[in-house]
Amino acid sequence: MNGIDSICKSAVLAFFKIAIYIAYKAYRIEGLNALYYFMPSKLIVSTLQKYGARIGKNVIISPSPVIHNAKRDYANLEIGDNAYLGRGVFLDLTEKIKIGNRTVISMRVNLLTHFDVGPSILREILPPKKGATTIEDDAYVGAASTIREGIKVGKGAVVAAMSFVNEDVDEDTIVGGVPAHRMGSLKGGSSIE
Repeated sequence: MNGIDSICKSAVLAFFKIAIYIAYKAYRIEGLNALYYFMPSKLIVSTLQKYGARIGKNVIISPSPVIHNAKRDYANLEIGDNAYLGRGVFLDLTEKIKIGNRTVISMRVNLLTHFDVGPSILREILPPKKGATTIEDDAYVGAASTIREGIKVGKGAVVAAMSFVNEDVDEDTIVGGVPAHRMGSLKGGSSIE
């Protein structure tokens, strides 16, 4: 059975390499973005790297990442060593996203780098904003959380699941809620207030 499994895996990889080539030739980055819904995790990292992302060693990106506003390439994406991105992570590459070493970004997390209401009259009171988003080393962002444009989540910080982070998070701090607020500290051991 191992021989058949190996042949099947090789065939799938060959299929996706051809699909990547064709999708990029036909539709550039948008073609690649569509393939991530089906692509094996093993190929996601190497494809992002090939088209400009800086990704460290032993990084796992689960299938179905949603990549938004990558104009020509993935140069606005930087991920450190041993990081993990869960299924369905949304990456807005209008500006830079930097994810540190050993950082975990759980499933369905949204990392935003811009805000724009479009041509609406609301533009007068809610002007467009852009800013790099940084998740530092050893941080954890819980499932279905959203990190707003220009925010930095500090080293070793924890963002509870389903939180909306609209202010920087200090290192070794636990935050959660909508909007996220300080819930505790990890300095000198875990404590939740």
